[in-house]
Amino acid sequence: MKKIGILGSTGSIGRNAIDVIKRNKDRFKIVFLSAYSNVQSLFSQTEELKPDYVCILREDIRIPEKVNFKIRKGFKECKELVDLCDTILIATTGTSAYSIFFYALEKKKIVAMANKEILVSFSDFITDEHRNLIIPVDSEHSAIFQALKAGRKEDLKRIILTASGGPFKERKNLEDVKVEEALKHPRWKMGEKITIDSATLFNKGLEAHEAKALFNVSPDMIDVIIHPESIVHSIVEFKDGSMIAQMSVPDMRIPIQYALTYPERIESNFPSLNLLNVKTLNFSKPDFERFPMLKLALDVLRMGKTYPVVMNKADEIAVKLFLQKKIKFKEIHRIVEDVISKHNPPEKYGIEDIIKIEEWVEKNIKEIK
Repeated sequence: MKKIGILGSTGSIGRNAIDVIKRNKDRFKIVFLSAYSNVQSLFSQTEELKPDYVCILREDIRIPEKVNFKIRKGFKECKELVDLCDTILIATTGTSAYSIFFYALEKKKIVAMANKEILVSFSDFITDEHRNLIIPVDSEHSAIFQALKAGRKEDLKRIILTASGGPFKERKNLEDVKVEEALKHPRWKMGEKITIDSATLFNKGLEAHEAKALFNVSPDMIDVIIHPESIVHSIVEFKDGSMIAQMSVPDMRIPIQYALTYPERIESNFPSLNLLNVKTLNFSKPDFERFPMLKLALDVLRMGKTYPVVMNKADEIAVKLFLQKKIKFKEIHRIVEDVISKHNPPEKYGIEDIIKIEEWVEKNIKEIK
């Protein structure tokens, strides 16, 4: 029985992971559940699932006096719970859980990784030894992870990430996009931040950065194509011309289950793919003019150094401003591009410097907007 800890259990990935675990109670024991501040949902999950511990990452949250379970507060106390687990699912957003991510890897724990931002901003500190412990949860990177089993790493020619195209694939005018419109993804049910990133196609750019971090490949080996059906989750091409694609219905529980049970594949009663019902699969080039955030992310991937850190944090803040209806949809790109243009990357940097750069980004965005 695997001992599981879930960072971000109240979010979209966390809730889907709990659904997987509930369907396979004989395989998993939940050591801890955690949330940043959504105490009500966290306590509701705790009442049902009875984990050994509950962790609230935000330390200034008030806790009701009459609570029947063991509570830990803050990243430091939550990090200590990692020692009790076999596998840690990191389903938070942003980079705040980076210390728990690296601690889990140092302790040789399996990390089911669903957090994009940590992989993007801290990729320079991820070693080959770490990569052997990380199982991707994103459907695209899970697909690549699985497809790479068909050949040797040295025979890999390129990775092809597929993108649905988001809710505005056919829309010409993106000037007056409303928050409510951007939150309606045609294929996936996700959290707000990733849904907006999918609407700008920035999410696919982040996934290119993730692919570099997870599989240690050159940016020139990563391509992006539009695939509106979201059936082919990604493709790897080997040097002999063979292409290996992973396909399934668009259901996040499938890659989550794969990550939590790896190296096993177990039975599931999730919807199965019927190709006769699908009939056609379409592929096309992305429109960089209409979706400049994708192009910006791919350009930054090639720039390297600490530019991805700046891009990552700037987008996080700009998306929050858009969700608060303080800026327009197309201003997300303007803000992110402006901050990147002001960045002077250091020649040498450590993990602590990444945090300082994020603070610099926050300060600069306040001045720009």
